Parts: sequence; structure tokens; C-alpha cells
Amino acid sequence: MLLLGLIGCGNDRAAQRPTPSPRTWEWAVDVTHRLEAKPLAPELKVERAQLLMWIMDSAGVRVVLCPILLDPASEEPHPFPFYPEIYVQSIFEQAVFLHEHSDQPPEATAAYLGATEGALRAYDAIVAAHPEARHPYLDGLVDRRRAGTLGDLIADLKPRCGE
Repeated sequence: MLLLGLIGCGNDRAAQRPTPSPRTWEWAVDVTHRLEAKPLAPELKVERAQLLMWIMDSAGVRVVLCPILLDPASEEPHPFPFYPEIYVQSIFEQAVFLHEHSDQPPEATAAYLGATEGALRAYDAIVAAHPEARHPYLDGLVDRRRAGTLGDLIADLKPRCGE
């Protein structure tokens, strides 16, 4: 969790970090979409780590974490076995969403919604391959997405994102 906490805070090296080029952003978007479709693919393990480091090390790539949106899936007595994959996917999704919607601040409901929807697409891919891995909390989020009320839930939870 320490690693994840660093993404949302300032960094003393900010002035030394490179600004991402359009070509690098293309790579980031591509990796994010491939991980969304195949979140457990062993051949993407290295790129997942590279993308996380790139987000942490690049100037102009800002992600604000909201653990409350997905954390209930990590809690006992039945934690989702692939929680790290979907949580990190939400980081990638928010970075890409904010790049594609540069008018949105990282704390915007739309940014959290984009991150959560992308994480849920990764969840869908995981449970398609591992139906036994279903998680009631995540299934509830999927149901809200289908019903068009996921954004309402996120707007309600957003004030608690800093907890």
C-alpha cells in the first residue's frame, strides 16, 4: 500500500521528471486497454510494472486515489483474490481518463467513474476466466454500472475518498 500512497502525493523530484510525449501516451493507453482485456496475462506483467513506474515518475501524470471505491473487495472474510490487479488497473484507467479529458480535475466524479469502470471491465475479464472468483461487492458495482447508477454511488462516496 505504501507504493500506492505515493502516487497521490507530491514528489520532491517533480521538477526532474520528464513530461510524457504523445508517443509515450499512446503506449500507456495501449497497455491500459490490453490489461483491461487480459488483466492476468503473464506476458503483460512487465508492462504493468513499467506503466505503474511511468505514472509515478512522469511529470504531468496525476492520479488521485480513492481506495474506498474498491477496498471493500479486499476485506475479510472473502477478499477478492485478484484485488491488486483491479486496484492497479483503476490507477491506469484514471491516468488515461485524465489524459483524454484534460478539462477534468483528478478529484472529479467523472475521473473516479472512469477509473472504476475500467477496473470493472478488468473484473469482468477475470471472472470470465475464473467464475469462482466472483465477489459480491464487485458484482454489486457491475450491477450499478448496468443500471446506470454507478456514477451516483461514486458521487456519494467521493467525500470519503481521503479517508
